[in-house]
Amino acid sequence: LLTEARQAVPELLAGDFSSPENKHTKGHAYMKFCRLAEQWDFPGNTSADLAHGEAKELFQNIASQPAGQTAIAFISQRWWQHEGRPYQGCVLVGQVRSAISYDDDDEVTLYQLVLDDSESGMLVPVIAATSDIQDGDTIAVVGTIVQQPERVVPNFSVSLPRAVVARFVFGL
Repeated sequence: LLTEARQAVPELLAGDFSSPENKHTKGHAYMKFCRLAEQWDFPGNTSADLAHGEAKELFQNIASQPAGQTAIAFISQRWWQHEGRPYQGCVLVGQVRSAISYDDDDEVTLYQLVLDDSESGMLVPVIAATSDIQDGDTIAVVGTIVQQPERVVPNFSVSLPRAVVARFVFGL
């Protein structure tokens, strides 16, 4: 999966969304990153830790480039809305609209992430470990779309139809 995602970087970053062919190519490249995000775990063995570090660097690389941010912001809106997506993994780029801690130990935060620059931008709920990320920050998120996250996230009791459970969040 990591190799497939690495090979998809040029496809995600090149060109724009002006033609159906480019949209198709970029969309398929994004799907490879989503597949990696869905399968990403945190095992304790050395080779898996190395692969985890390489995946993290790859996600940071694509999301830190302006072309990557544009592609991810455009495609992720459609990915979030698409009920028939083949993978639940996702990569998001957006601005934090709000950040509220929802557990007793202040370890889990619900972020409302706006996926584009406009005032009417799509809001996506993101559940992540509490960090120094604040309202107004632009961030990237690697995670999994989960239905009824209160059933699977420990110490999280907010009832949501779906949310992204973040595995990796970083500022841009």
